[in-house]
Amino acid sequence: MPETDNRLTPGERDVLRIVRQNHMCTQARLNAQLNITQQSISRIVGVLAERSLICVGDPVSEGRRGKPSPVLSLHAEAAHAVGISIMADSVATGLIDFSGALLGREVARVPGMGLREVLHEIESQLDRLLAKRGLDRRNLVGAGVAMTGYFMGRERRFNPPQHLRHWMEIDIEAEIGKHLDLPIWADNDGNAAAIGEAALGVGRRHRNFAYLYFSAGFGGGVVIDGKLLPGRFGNSGEFAGVLPYNIYAHPNLESLRHCVSLRGKELNSVHDLVTGFDPTWPGVDDWIAKVKDSLSLVASSCSAILDTEAIVLGGLMPRELAEKVIPEIEFYSMPRWGIRRPVPEILAAEAPGEATLFGAASMPLEHLYF
Repeated sequence: MPETDNRLTPGERDVLRIVRQNHMCTQARLNAQLNITQQSISRIVGVLAERSLICVGDPVSEGRRGKPSPVLSLHAEAAHAVGISIMADSVATGLIDFSGALLGREVARVPGMGLREVLHEIESQLDRLLAKRGLDRRNLVGAGVAMTGYFMGRERRFNPPQHLRHWMEIDIEAEIGKHLDLPIWADNDGNAAAIGEAALGVGRRHRNFAYLYFSAGFGGGVVIDGKLLPGRFGNSGEFAGVLPYNIYAHPNLESLRHCVSLRGKELNSVHDLVTGFDPTWPGVDDWIAKVKDSLSLVASSCSAILDTEAIVLGGLMPRELAEKVIPEIEFYSMPRWGIRRPVPEILAAEAPGEATLFGAASMPLEHLYF
């Protein structure tokens, strides 16, 4: 297993984080963003380069006075991590490198979604992904697991939807960790997607945002100062909780599928809806009209309570749908003396690939390096 450094200092983590956010970053930019001396930054860069965590490229000029500054980038082969997404009827596994590039993905239905069958499928998928890249488990720093549902308490066990009810008594981190012989971090799918967005999406520009996660259900995560804010029990970002049942429609993609199906477009699952989505389908506008008040309440709550820079529409929501929804969301903010309270920018998610899987794979790197 690669050197996974709990010995990284806060300054070294800050440098790695800024280099990741900027994809490629000059040492001069580090000097501008970190409140430490130029000599300290040079020393940190030297240590990280010596340990093959970053690559130091040729100096470039950024158009300012002074000598050119070396270009820094993450060393992609420094570490690899695995993401696992446990869904209603299937499991997906993804492999990423230290730079965050998705190197491969496998997904398969698992009838019954029993623990033994799921563990077997995860192991098979992981072995195939590693073989394609000429890697083995010794190259992995750990795995992140994402599952739908909320945490029941400090024991970190999930309360999932009905179709996964038999997973309530399972210690996911312990069972998967023992089976794969890897360090494991588990979180719900909304938090996982928010972690991925913070690493390689909107988080590259905004350090504080609320992430609304759309799937067959509706939830999300909260990112403050670039880090997931889990809350006391890990359930921060359960945005559906502000919507009283039978009063406000829950804005999930299953209800969108239903609206589209009522207008004659047969879709058997949310997966069918997402993979073939067309914003001109009859029923899409019906759904937006039905849920815009719900989303306005959620967005207004995020603005008033969290005061974030942005609100991100993500999860499985197609970008074309997000772009249709955003103009319909209203902030409930009355002006005082003709001046409105500043409100967050509403954005479509930008992290590459499947949000939950990418975020799950990012968890080990986030804990160990960033």
